[in-house]
Amino acid sequence: MLHDALCSGAGDAFICYSVLPLMERLGGDQCALPMVVVPLHETIDVLYAAPGLVLALHDALVRGAFGADPTPLTWFLLKLCTSNAAARADERVGAMARELACAQPDSLHVQRLQVVLKGSQQQHGGDALDSLEALREVPAGRHDNDKLSYRDVQPMPTADEIVCQRRAYLPPLATTPAAGAEVSDDARVAMQAALLDRHFRLLREDMIGLIQEELRNITRARDKNDLEEALRSARNVVGILAIEEVVLESQPRIRVSFAWPSQHSVLKHQGKKARLKFWEEGSSQHTLEEKALIVLCIPGSTPLLGQVVCRDEMWLSEERPSIGLAFYGSAHSRDDVSNLLGRLGRQHHDAFPHGAILVQAGASTFQYIPVLNSLQAMAGVPLCDELVLGQQSEAAPSYAADIDVGAKLSKLALNPSQARALTHALSSRVALTQGPPGTGKTFVGVKLAEIIHRLTDQKILCVCYTNHALDSFLPDLLDSGITEITRVGGNSKTERLKPYNIREQEGTSVRSRAAERMRFALQDELVLISKEVKALLGRLEKTAIGPKWWQTVAAMLAREEPDIYAQLQVVSTTDSDGMRIVVFGGAALTEDYLWKRWLSGGNAGVLKDTVTVAVAEQLRQRAQAADPSGFEPHVSLFALSKVQCKAYKARIENALSKTDRDELARILDRYEVCKQRKLDVKRGAWTEILESKRVIGCTTTGAASFKEIRSSVNRRCSRRGS
Repeated sequence: MLHDALCSGAGDAFICYSVLPLMERLGGDQCALPMVVVPLHETIDVLYAAPGLVLALHDALVRGAFGADPTPLTWFLLKLCTSNAAARADERVGAMARELACAQPDSLHVQRLQVVLKGSQQQHGGDALDSLEALREVPAGRHDNDKLSYRDVQPMPTADEIVCQRRAYLPPLATTPAAGAEVSDDARVAMQAALLDRHFRLLREDMIGLIQEELRNITRARDKNDLEEALRSARNVVGILAIEEVVLESQPRIRVSFAWPSQHSVLKHQGKKARLKFWEEGSSQHTLEEKALIVLCIPGSTPLLGQVVCRDEMWLSEERPSIGLAFYGSAHSRDDVSNLLGRLGRQHHDAFPHGAILVQAGASTFQYIPVLNSLQAMAGVPLCDELVLGQQSEAAPSYAADIDVGAKLSKLALNPSQARALTHALSSRVALTQGPPGTGKTFVGVKLAEIIHRLTDQKILCVCYTNHALDSFLPDLLDSGITEITRVGGNSKTERLKPYNIREQEGTSVRSRAAERMRFALQDELVLISKEVKALLGRLEKTAIGPKWWQTVAAMLAREEPDIYAQLQVVSTTDSDGMRIVVFGGAALTEDYLWKRWLSGGNAGVLKDTVTVAVAEQLRQRAQAADPSGFEPHVSLFALSKVQCKAYKARIENALSKTDRDELARILDRYEVCKQRKLDVKRGAWTEILESKRVIGCTTTGAASFKEIRSSVNRRCSRRGS
């Protein structure tokens, strides 16, 4: 209907009475739940792609058709531009943002839209780029993931990026305005955009910088000795042996076997039991740790990036250790995953060429990716005056305005520095308390939370950098009598906190009927995908070609490898007189004669003259076409060495299985997406739990991972006035 209306020249009335109400519905609370975040973004992208919609919205805005409240349009553009790179580069979207800024200069949402559109361009242009070196020190152009705006950068690195020899762009430090200085709206927007850009790029460099450095040393090796030296100095590099199997279970993974480097400590332990004890005691716990970023380097192939998703101690203890890997999907890497799956089932001496290695990054991506995703989704910086402009507010936070700080302090056993810290925290929107170990920082934090909990109706979000710190802080809150707590994230190692983990508490929550229907539908889809994977694996296991394969092989070669087909084709099984041709031993010539002779390592037998003529004809045709590509026509298949024959046989097997391998790579991506959607539905029930609690504890990574849940709670609580 939208497409038809726009194509027929729909006017302002259609925009106001059809499109705007749709935006209102999409921006409602029901569409803000975690389980519908992905469908919501997909819907917004479909709307943006509708021919003529953006132009119609722009024209309606210019004509004033939105009236005094264009907030639904602002929301739509903000959601669209946060996740859609094409929209951020669309001049019509930029023109609407400028119109909205003129109409509503004080609107927070309009300012956030400007921050998103500003990106990182503000700090990269201008007169400073007057030299070649200066030009090189700007983002974009180094590799396929080097973008001008940090919002366009894929958080996980690409293969092209990993092997890039140029250093990554890192933004310069910014200066804050002098205290009391006036800051224009444009400057506020630019400074927020620059801060988000800087934090994203620096944090991302911390994630991938080490693995890039190790790969640079390996790829710069000039000879075998240099390579061996680089491999010895690398922290976590193992030699790849074979692809053992594809496993679904909790997460799709490709099980890869490998060989430990000669200096690894596990080699000092003989026998599976001794090695298992080595791993169970936590030795080398960071070696191939779960969620670690890895790069699979195969000579002659594009590096393949992924994650460790299964680190089974039993697998590591085997004589031929193995690890479970997942390769995150994108359009340009799926072919590489398909090629990797082509090695499934091969013997370890034949699966990978010499020099195939797996390199592990220095840290787990789990610590970084949620935060990077959150930085890309941020449409502005909260508490901008303090955190961006460096201007301390004189006013106390609104929730603490009626608290008699002095009276409260008189009842607490605090030393002077602790009293000053608590006073500062209750009278400032942003407060920083720091000091050496043992000075009472945790004690002050607990007292601050206790005062806010007892004297206000505010929710308290307690964020710690590590799970260990969180497990130290929350029990102190329990000791002070605060029990309305939920802990979001990984399981606590403190038994006392177990009942407060949100996963324990979710058993008491009630899912909506819509959520239950979606959960069952996703479970059914996962079962269906599992069956498809098993069927594909079954077919892939049967692609080892043999003498009886000629009919299947011939059809493929005739279509995709005509040069090879011409040398293996038996044109006729009869001579010019119509008599059947007889081969050695008196048997009749068959259509698969040359195929069987080649597979067995023999010559062309009675048809060697025919093969010679076919080679000569190929050479003549290529010479006329001046096309040297593809199979070398002047070489007879029957003149190849055993190694070369083996390579061509593998080439034929890969060609035969390519369709199934491509489909398997695509389905593994689909399985992962479906699993994530199911998890989002499950987490949707957490919203009710978080609404019922006064204190929410999580790590920095947890706060980023569950940002949609926190946002949903914030919106629903604000509507109730709490």
